[in-house]
Amino acid sequence: MINGVLMNLKIYDIDARQFFEEFYQRRYFHWEEDFGEVQDSYMSIRLKQKQLDEYRTMRRQTRSRWVGGGFGIGGALKGAAKAGAMNMASGALHGLFNAGAKVLSMADESNKKSSLYRNAKSGRRNMAVSL
Repeated sequence: MINGVLMNLKIYDIDARQFFEEFYQRRYFHWEEDFGEVQDSYMSIRLKQKQLDEYRTMRRQTRSRWVGGGFGIGGALKGAAKAGAMNMASGALHGLFNAGAKVLSMADESNKKSSLYRNAKSGRRNMAVSL
């Protein structure tokens, strides 16, 4: 990038002091601003993913459970066995749903990170990513 800019301006020989005064400070390089925008967007993407993971974990840990019962010892054992089977089945379904949601949110996160890269690569200064 620097070589192209300098060659376009027909500058073939320049010392470091002159380069920093004329180009780095005033015109072309906004490293801290640009990096700050990219870092803020990246951290926002990561934070959203972390929050979704924490939410799914909380939902898994606090989901309602089936409770079995019945009259007499035989009825109670039968009810408990049915409740255990239903909890196992609903837990498996809940786990599958969470796994699918995790895959989708990871793909979304990856796309947003790629968007940051594409924006930075194309030279655009506006690197905001829609979240």
